[in-house]
Amino acid sequence: LGLEDRPTFCFVGRMVTQKGLDILIKAVESLESLRVNLIILGTGDPIIQKSVFELAQKYPSWVRAEPVYSEELAHRLYAGSDFIIIPSRYEPCGLIQMIAMKYGTLPIASDTGGLKDSILNGKNGFLFKKGKSLRLKKIIKHALDRMKNKEGFKKMVERAMETDFSWDKSAKEYLRL
Repeated sequence: LGLEDRPTFCFVGRMVTQKGLDILIKAVESLESLRVNLIILGTGDPIIQKSVFELAQKYPSWVRAEPVYSEELAHRLYAGSDFIIIPSRYEPCGLIQMIAMKYGTLPIASDTGGLKDSILNGKNGFLFKKGKSLRLKKIIKHALDRMKNKEGFKKMVERAMETDFSWDKSAKEYLRL
């Protein structure tokens, strides 16, 4: 997008109803004034893809849609974004938030399933009530406010990068139980 001075948000995933892109699309309508970048990567349902392309056409200066499945590009987005938006309606496990956190990209995600299990709201990411675009808008604004406190934001990114999702940790917790 060429707007490096703006916070960058990304969505990486399948464009299917489960992933909540309609929630993101509704939320985006009010984000233009926040001066951010949004990049959406993925393929899937043709109707959802069409909505994403219409969004990118409506806001070409700050929204971009990449209609491909590309691990390489996904990893570049994790590395180059400040936040990843995961508005899933349900997410049994979810790896995307774990990968993004290792890159220092903070997840903004629905409080459901594996997302809720792996993201500590306000500590290593942000959670919002699933299925609500208004709550997504509010949490995005909150995340941007937190970003203004550079030292606090840096610590949050470091906590995200240090979050341990290894089997070693799981095995210790299992033994403890």
